[in-house]
Amino acid sequence: MLGENVPHKIAGTLDKAVPAAAQEAARAGGGVILFSPACASFDQFDNFEVRGDAFCRLAETCVIALAAQKNRNIPFNETFNEIKGRHK
Repeated sequence: MLGENVPHKIAGTLDKAVPAAAQEAARAGGGVILFSPACASFDQFDNFEVRGDAFCRLAETCVIALAAQKNRNIPFNETFNEIKGRHK
């Protein structure tokens, strides 16, 4: 267990983890985000390639949403959810 030694969060799904981590990193001024699945995600994805594709889409969406928040003062969640809805 990480305990209090390492800041961490348990998100449960990639859909929750990626945007939460991006927002937290942005608030902290940047940094490294480490995703470490505690187990296989076969309940959420068919295989690692599908999971990787989903991660890439989420990461790209976060970059766009963070830029919109910074450059046009549009709330992160508003932009993120709009773009994510287009990918469904």
